[in-house]
Amino acid sequence: MPIDEGARKKIIIGVVALVLAVGITVFRQMGGDKNKGLLPERVLKCKQCSHVVSPSSEELKSMMDERDKVYLEQLAQSNPEQAEYLKKVLANREGMRSMNPNEVAVIPHWGSMGWPFTCPSCNQDAFYFASKCPKCGETFFEFDEQGNYSDKCPKCGYSVSEEIGRKSKEKKTAERTKRTEQKQRQKEKEPE
Repeated sequence: MPIDEGARKKIIIGVVALVLAVGITVFRQMGGDKNKGLLPERVLKCKQCSHVVSPSSEELKSMMDERDKVYLEQLAQSNPEQAEYLKKVLANREGMRSMNPNEVAVIPHWGSMGWPFTCPSCNQDAFYFASKCPKCGETFFEFDEQGNYSDKCPKCGYSVSEEIGRKSKEKKTAERTKRTEQKQRQKEKEPE
């Protein structure tokens, strides 16, 4: 069954969002973060009731396994071949990074924000990855319904990428200034 271009783009965006969100969450949980304190906390937030949860790595893995099981069961009823292919891909989540868009299964409920979880509060499939602003604590979605990404907090305007860029620029400017001063001192020491 061929997949139309629009569905393929949504699937690719969903896969990228999911892999990115899981990768960042695992990376942060493992403590490998040189920008600690700058980055927003990864949470799950419901689009229906606004319930927010900060799952541990183990809880997140358990939630993902349960969600995958449910969606694979749904997909198996409508398209067994696609369900079997997706089952193989999900067996090794690293494989999601190398999925061929022409072979990707059209997954129920998979929109541009990724593959939703079931909200434990309202029981709706509307629980998505979100970020908690490190400055003001506002919880917000980084991806909109069209798949557009923005890490700017809608409440206070803080942006992780802008902050990291600013710090990087400041560091480069300081390094340039230091090199210029060193060259100037060297010239002053040289005999004429």
